[in-house]
Amino acid sequence: MRFVLGAALALLTACGAVEQSPECAAWTRCIQARDAQTGVPTDNARFEAGGACWGGAEGAELCTTACASGLDWMRRAYDDLPEACAP
Repeated sequence: MRFVLGAALALLTACGAVEQSPECAAWTRCIQARDAQTGVPTDNARFEAGGACWGGAEGAELCTTACASGLDWMRRAYDDLPEACAP
């Protein structure tokens, strides 16, 4: 019985929430600053700490890749980005 409970606990821990990645922390800071600069709000909630991206490892990996790619694109596409978007 202990083995079953231990295995269940390990499985639940492995499937638990993941912390926001540094890439997505940088992305959300940049988007929030850009939104303030342009006056146009962006629905960025899924990438923020506690957002939908951080419900498990697989989703977190996809979101981290998206954040890194998005930030790279923003830096190449815009010359007037706020300081929060700097590398």
